[in-house]
Amino acid sequence: MKTAIINQFRGIGDILFTVPIARKYISDGYKVLYPTIFPEIAKHFRDIFFIEKAFVNIDYENKNVIKNNGITVIPLRFADSIMNTNYENCMSAKYRMLDIPLKLWRTLTWERDIKAENRLFHDVLKLNESSNYNLVNNFFLSDFSMKTTIAVKNGMQNIEMKRIEGFTLLDWGMVIENAATIHTVGTSFIYILEIMELKAKELHLYKREGFENTHGYYDYLLQKNYIFH
Repeated sequence: MKTAIINQFRGIGDILFTVPIARKYISDGYKVLYPTIFPEIAKHFRDIFFIEKAFVNIDYENKNVIKNNGITVIPLRFADSIMNTNYENCMSAKYRMLDIPLKLWRTLTWERDIKAENRLFHDVLKLNESSNYNLVNNFFLSDFSMKTTIAVKNGMQNIEMKRIEGFTLLDWGMVIENAATIHTVGTSFIYILEIMELKAKELHLYKREGFENTHGYYDYLLQKNYIFH
């Protein structure tokens, strides 16, 4: 079997955004290996071989498409420089680089771990189906090292997204879909919001403090109605 290796090991948003690219290769008859520093997400994508980056021996700094002995290495993490485009179009470049329609990204799906979602919702966050709360996500970058100030004061409980041992970002699904309002910095979270059915009446989107002064890096990918800050 032909094998495709996706070189996009970090940036959980970049990974989610390019899952449909991996599946396009699967539909074309490839086995897809996806080295990553987030191997825990493998449970959500059983058709793709997400594997710890250290276990896949390729040159992660090589910007060329490599084809050798039935193996194709696809350097998606360098798509913007390969396509000679500015950073504002870095996400769309990943699809243009492979001549794949950008709209394909919206076919993103994942397998939900309902047991984990229920544990997080009921046991960890102590929520129930009648809870009214704001979901607030002010962290960005994969290591949660950066933060945007988001102050929500509307009389409802604020549930702040954070890294919780034993749960993936996608395990927040039940929390996300039941929130009354959602407030998030522009990060990987927005790709999940775009795909999921939400109860939230308001979706607030904030710029990443210290990184950008515009939403132009991703707003062209969005279809839902956001309140931009």
